[in-house]
Amino acid sequence: MEKEIIILGAGPAGMTAALFAAQAGARVTLVERNAQVGRKLLVTGSGRANLSNHGVAPERYFSTSQAEPWLAAVFAQFGPTDLVQWLRTLGLLTYSTADGWVYPLSNSAQSVVQAFASALERAGVEVLLEHRLLSIRNIKDGFELGFEGQSSLRCRKLLIAAGGKAYPTLGSQGDVFPLLQKLGHALVPLVPALGPVACDMRAYQKLQGIRLDAQATLLDHEQVLAQTRGNLIFTQWGLNGPAVMDLSHRVARHAGGGLELRLNFLLDHET
Repeated sequence: MEKEIIILGAGPAGMTAALFAAQAGARVTLVERNAQVGRKLLVTGSGRANLSNHGVAPERYFSTSQAEPWLAAVFAQFGPTDLVQWLRTLGLLTYSTADGWVYPLSNSAQSVVQAFASALERAGVEVLLEHRLLSIRNIKDGFELGFEGQSSLRCRKLLIAAGGKAYPTLGSQGDVFPLLQKLGHALVPLVPALGPVACDMRAYQKLQGIRLDAQATLLDHEQVLAQTRGNLIFTQWGLNGPAVMDLSHRVARHAGGGLELRLNFLLDHET
């Protein structure tokens, strides 16, 4: 069966791409391995759906390449304000917290997924669920995709929005990376990012569940690697929250040890 455009992955990126392509007049097929669209979106923001932040900027992103120039061009065309306005066209009303986080007015990730699913149906996007990708093959004028227990599909254009390897239980298992390598793409080594930081918490058991704002400084033998400021959550196995999540990629890239994390809880009371 031949398609015009196939988009692999029905997460926020894949669904948004499908809607923009369909609204531009393309015939779009959205393929997802899970039994529903937006599966990982349901767990964002502790079920409230953290949609964006008005403080995002190119310089806040980390990349092994000089990504800032093209990121600046992307944000100039479609930034957080544009996103909020576009979500409104889908029937999603939002509100912003004092520190810039954008949530749906419903405080429900389920309502966000339902709004996207309805928008896909209205736009005429064909959605194929429970399709586990096994192969991608170059063919004349396009690609052929093989699936487990399903008929193969052919398309003229292919967009990959399958995510990374961050949440295997929700489908992000990294299966697509070896397939892309076979097509000739280079693969940057995968490391954990935007995640919690595991620590020895035996001395801090009584703080489990407490959250507060803090400044987190990551050092490698007294050399400052990075510093962030944000909400911090004490857990049984380590630290969570934006304050350390923004540092986690640095921790992952220095797995040899020697790292020290300093926390400052008196940000507004320093002399």
